[in-house]
Amino acid sequence: MAVEFTSPSRRLTLGRDRIIFDGAMGTALGSRGLRRGSLPEELNLSSPETVAAVHRSFLEAGSDFITTNTFGAFPSRLAHAGLSVGPVVRSACQIARREAERFGGFVALDIGPSGRLMEPLGDATFDEIYQGVCEVLHAGAAYCDAVLLETFTDLAEIRAAALAVRENCGLPLLATMSFEPSGRTFSGASAEACSLVLSGLGASAFGTNCSAGPRALRETVRQICGACPVPVIVQPNAGLPEFSGSSVVYSAGPDEFQSVMGEFARWGVAVLGGCCGTTPDYIRRLSSLRGDVPPRSVPLGPAACSASQVVRFDMFVPVGERINPTGKPVLADAYASRLPSPLLEDAIKQTQEGAVMLDVNAGVPGVDEAAALSWAVQTLQEGVTCPLQLDSANPKALEAALRACVGLPMINSASARPESLEPAIRLAKKYGVSILGLPMDETGVPERAADRLAVAARIKERWTAAGLAAEKLLFDPLVMAAAAGPERVSETLNTLSALKERLGAKTMAGISNVSFGLPARGAVNRTMLAACLDRGLDAAILNPGDLGMMDTVAVWNLLSGRDADASGYLAYCAARPEELEPESRDALPVPEANQDDNEDELGRAVRLGLVQEARRAAAELCKGVSAMTVVEEYLVPALDRVGDDYEAGRIFLPGLLKAASAASAAFDEIRQALPAGSGARDKGPIVLATVQGDVHDIGKNIAGTVLESYGFRVIDLGKNVPAETVVRTVVENRAPLVGLSALMTATVASMEDTVAALRRAAPGVKIIVGGAVLSRVLARSIGADYYAATAMETVRLAEKAIKLKERE
Repeated sequence: MAVEFTSPSRRLTLGRDRIIFDGAMGTALGSRGLRRGSLPEELNLSSPETVAAVHRSFLEAGSDFITTNTFGAFPSRLAHAGLSVGPVVRSACQIARREAERFGGFVALDIGPSGRLMEPLGDATFDEIYQGVCEVLHAGAAYCDAVLLETFTDLAEIRAAALAVRENCGLPLLATMSFEPSGRTFSGASAEACSLVLSGLGASAFGTNCSAGPRALRETVRQICGACPVPVIVQPNAGLPEFSGSSVVYSAGPDEFQSVMGEFARWGVAVLGGCCGTTPDYIRRLSSLRGDVPPRSVPLGPAACSASQVVRFDMFVPVGERINPTGKPVLADAYASRLPSPLLEDAIKQTQEGAVMLDVNAGVPGVDEAAALSWAVQTLQEGVTCPLQLDSANPKALEAALRACVGLPMINSASARPESLEPAIRLAKKYGVSILGLPMDETGVPERAADRLAVAARIKERWTAAGLAAEKLLFDPLVMAAAAGPERVSETLNTLSALKERLGAKTMAGISNVSFGLPARGAVNRTMLAACLDRGLDAAILNPGDLGMMDTVAVWNLLSGRDADASGYLAYCAARPEELEPESRDALPVPEANQDDNEDELGRAVRLGLVQEARRAAAELCKGVSAMTVVEEYLVPALDRVGDDYEAGRIFLPGLLKAASAASAAFDEIRQALPAGSGARDKGPIVLATVQGDVHDIGKNIAGTVLESYGFRVIDLGKNVPAETVVRTVVENRAPLVGLSALMTATVASMEDTVAALRRAAPGVKIIVGGAVLSRVLARSIGADYYAATAMETVRLAEKAIKLKERE
């Protein structure tokens, strides 16, 4: 149902009428005298008229919506300034409401990120984010027309925030995330995956804000418009900040901003607004883009995703079946004792063998399935990047796992029995997931294909009556054991044909059931798979370690036209050249170097982020060679390979941090064998700080973690650090390096002051700066030595600076 916003003077339909949001509250308050180092939210109490004047300026410029001055009002952030959520948020919302009513406009309750990383990468828990958002909602939602979650970069955090909004507030939810030019957030989440997850959770609109300006967002906006099933919202910065004298200016002026945003409007973007640097003049230009929103074409059908990978079933999908403790004592013990290694090892191996999704079952007698399945999901997300399929008939276990899953999993499965289907429908509506339907009911599995089809039709009818898209419902044709009679195989194949032809459904089957009780099970499974593929099967739960099965999948994708340019088939063959006849090898593309070739156990453990395995491998190496040799010839090269992968975009931030944790664990083991005074792990020290006035320290914390894994001694001063504290720490510790971070445009001036103070008191210190609002040009203009865009770049620059200092 379309979302409508109604006031006495106007009615707007989200997705049909183009809606204009406001611009940058922080920029406007800065121009009105906001003190350096002060929180903008303080003004809601100390100078409400100043905040009201900003709202009026945007409404006069043509904004339909204004956003409350609460971006930084997350409880933990306000607590640093001695403020409470209730008074600050309530006052902000009342101010905005009064001004909006004067112009017939609308108010969005603005909620920004907490400034902390979610577990396991950081220390923020799901419950902390959820409760923090609830506190803001309870204080301000009653005064507003919608809730805006904006500038999030961690998919896990915005999922927790979105669930808090959807479960505690009846207002429409609009959500935006900040993306790099690559179309991914800094943690590696893709624009397509974020679109699917947030729309699945019930966001009325999804899109992007902040970032490096409208031109830099062009590819990201294109990806969102091509994937997002709900209206799209775009609110970019006015380019990157630069210094002009003592003032901060932005690289994209109002004319350029309007031109690019006009292009976005033609692509079907429904909501336009501005972020950092956008003044009422920018919004006045945007208001000329009002009109009807043109339609967009987005893919239909089921989808599953992790934060970084999306599966849409356009190619045949092999689903790994081995994360199932039935008959596997090692896995059963792992669930019972919460030992992650067996799950991670097998999951990683299945993805290396070609599985693009993993079926996850946690049914162990005597073990709390809800807790076990949730733990399994969290564990697997730390080791693999493919989407997951939750295999359980227990609604409580499924919901616990859905809350833990950073992505859009699938549910396996639901039958026509009400006690199975109704909970599945409830979960599908709440989380936006696709379901695998079983054409069976209270009487069991129908023997004949026609009867199975009738049950499937009943499931589909109930599904669509609940308001769910038929395309998100897959069906299992129910593969039965051939040993019980060959007619069962025929009925399965006929069911498969009927599901495709009569219901137009995507299908997935558990292939290995067919060979139960027979010898040479692999041959039986491979033949059954080929027969099912001929009838249109779209996915199979199988053992990807069966080379014959995976050969069949690769060849079928090619022959069926799904792998139209043969790139998938050639890549599959290139990964297995030893299995091909010699004359075929010359036709293959040259594969990238395989990291597994000649990789030692420590290197593998570090690359995969396996902490205990890294510790054990380091201890074993120390028995045969010196500890310094282990550091210099094994540990550091392993980290360098991970760093190269990160910089090349082959892995993302979670993989980098997991590798850093594994490397640190390995060094803890190596340390015990190091001779006193060896000098290992004595690089630096490097002093890190988020500058005064800025309470964002995620990027700084990530850089600190990776620096420590490379042997730097890190002195982390935290966030909102006065310049004199940074200077004193550098002087007292004779630190050769300083790393300064700032996320907010308003605190770039604080960074400039800190750099100047360091130059006066410690002229020899090398200064590295970073943060979303920084650039190399801006870094040079404030007097820094280096600009680092990523944690790995910080490490490279720190090592370079240390070598230069040693030569002086």
